[in-house]
Amino acid sequence: MDTRNQQFIYGATLKTIWNRQLYSFTTLSGVQSDYFAEVYENPGREVFFVNDSRENEYTAKTDFVWSPAQRLNLDFGASFKVSRFNYDVKNDPDTLFIYDPNAAKPDSAIGIFRTYPEYRIDRKVTSSKAATYAQFSWDFLYRWRITGGIRYDYFEYTGFNAWSPRLGLSHQLLSGLSLNLAYGKHYQSPSYIELAGNETNRVLRSKYNHQYVGGIDYLIRDDFKIMLELYYKDYRDVPINKTLTTDDPFDFDDGTYLNDGSGDSKGFEIFLQKKLVHRFSSIVSYAYSQSRSLDPRFESYYPSDYDYRHVLNFLAGYKYPFREQDWYQHMRSNIWFQIFSWLPFLPADEMELSVKFRYMGGRPYTPPVYYPELREWIVEAGQSLNTRRYPVYHRLDIRIDRRFIFQKLNLVVFFDLVNIYNRNNVWSYQYNDDGTVDEILHYNTLPVGGISLEF
Repeated sequence: MDTRNQQFIYGATLKTIWNRQLYSFTTLSGVQSDYFAEVYENPGREVFFVNDSRENEYTAKTDFVWSPAQRLNLDFGASFKVSRFNYDVKNDPDTLFIYDPNAAKPDSAIGIFRTYPEYRIDRKVTSSKAATYAQFSWDFLYRWRITGGIRYDYFEYTGFNAWSPRLGLSHQLLSGLSLNLAYGKHYQSPSYIELAGNETNRVLRSKYNHQYVGGIDYLIRDDFKIMLELYYKDYRDVPINKTLTTDDPFDFDDGTYLNDGSGDSKGFEIFLQKKLVHRFSSIVSYAYSQSRSLDPRFESYYPSDYDYRHVLNFLAGYKYPFREQDWYQHMRSNIWFQIFSWLPFLPADEMELSVKFRYMGGRPYTPPVYYPELREWIVEAGQSLNTRRYPVYHRLDIRIDRRFIFQKLNLVVFFDLVNIYNRNNVWSYQYNDDGTVDEILHYNTLPVGGISLEF
């Protein structure tokens, strides 16, 4: 299999100050994503699947911030996006053969179980998306704040349009301690590959959720903050592949999607932040969540694909400004230091050492069943989804940033060591035609280095 993917992102933002109460941001941006993949039939390397596709988005948006009164803020704006997606996908006709697993040559077919036609996508689409929004924030009675807003979205290709409201309320219980409540309805249009998969997908509606959030913020001191947040999200009109709505595990996938998906998620998150004061900073977050999706075959729920349950992140950094030391300024003027200053063990104008640890619970998956007479792994009819979980995931990274400060720019040389204790984190399993299973691992120990410029 050969794959080549690349992405280009560019943009510019203009800030305009109209008067003391009104300013705006106007942004022009573009994103291009290229996808290429060829899948071969070994050992002859005959290509049977090709994907040569491209997505482009060109966006213009303006956001205004207006403060007409001391305790009242208004935000409003609009955006217009031109979308172009060109999908060229070809999957050759296929035949599912029957084999005799006890034969001397088990690869020799003895019959045909099912045949599948060619699957072809050759679709070029240019369409547009438009959105506008308005939001207000009002502080009243000194300890209360109410935030409300509404957003309108329109997608030309599907003809879908919708209004989505948001409302929030905050109350300062004590100095530095606030209680927050919020509700919002959020829409998201189908992905371009979902729309391009079949002509009938043009009638897909945008999926949406109702989101309810409650939490508290506690600013213990200027550089230390604690947040606790609880949430519930209800998802509706989620596009799912048509093959997931039938009980036939051998269905032909013609790229059709239906708005038959739904689900929900709930959980809480604890967030602690120590801002960079006295050279040390740290962020710790822990989240527990339960995420479910509806199985339309049986009208029952199962754990969603990314229902990790437990997610822990820890990030800490220590920054030291060597440029403030006289001995360093003397060494910096030495010609030998200027030649070898890129070496990671030498000091720099400013150095930062940081560590990052991440832990995630096992991601759920559906274990397929091997059919030796077909030499295929099959999720059987009536089989429940996502009944097993991968092993837990955790890794520790360490990074050194060496910053050289000049008059108009900074030069940063960094070195990052990923997964320093070389844990074998299982990301997925590969199910082979001969009935064996291989582990697909995420990063083992991986050194990464580079140079960046800060203007």
